[in-house]
Amino acid sequence: MNESLLDELNEAIIMVDEGLVVTRANLSARKMLGDVEGLALPDALHVQGISKIVDNLISGTNYTIDTIFVKDDTTHYLKIRVSAPYIIARNITSEKLFESAKMDFVNSIVHEFSTPLAVINGYVQLLIEKKMELPADVSETIERIARSTGRLSRLVEELGILSNLELQNYRVKIETVNLKELIDESVSDLESKWKRKKLKITTTVSPNTYAAVDSLLLFRHWDSLLFGMFET
Repeated sequence: MNESLLDELNEAIIMVDEGLVVTRANLSARKMLGDVEGLALPDALHVQGISKIVDNLISGTNYTIDTIFVKDDTTHYLKIRVSAPYIIARNITSEKLFESAKMDFVNSIVHEFSTPLAVINGYVQLLIEKKMELPADVSETIERIARSTGRLSRLVEELGILSNLELQNYRVKIETVNLKELIDESVSDLESKWKRKKLKITTTVSPNTYAAVDSLLLFRHWDSLLFGMFET
């Protein structure tokens, strides 16, 4: 590969011979690792998981690993790809720091919402226990508050799960739900909006219709669809 072309790349690229000695390092690699040409690979590349990198170089197997590289007491995160005889390293430190910041934000949201939700839910349950003493319209409103609080609590719970995963991944939780109950709940929550527009909503879903779905995702999708219709 052309030397000047290699030096134009932002990724650090090093080439090793059959004895695992570095024979070539582009400009980005030299900036990251120093003058490593002529050194044995383990001496040139001080990263976690170097044994796996060496094994895959020897076997000629393509391999990718996220690892850590420490330079001048500063930790750098690297994504390393092995494609014998080349090793390509990309600095993903900024991505990792941003991901960590997102995790901290999610954890903060979970913490800040959990306590007040627990308090609200506690008072709602007390009111539900006394609903026989309350007017029918007040009792119905309390039940709506209870349903909405329950959904918000489930959402916070899901956020807690997501904080332990990569944010782009969602752990789908499949459960059997009654679709009529789910849809009726969503329609009821937006009652003030469709009444204000003098609309009437009729659902034709059979009360015996069940589906194996992630109820949180389905409810949020249906809720967003209805909300968008009323806002137009």
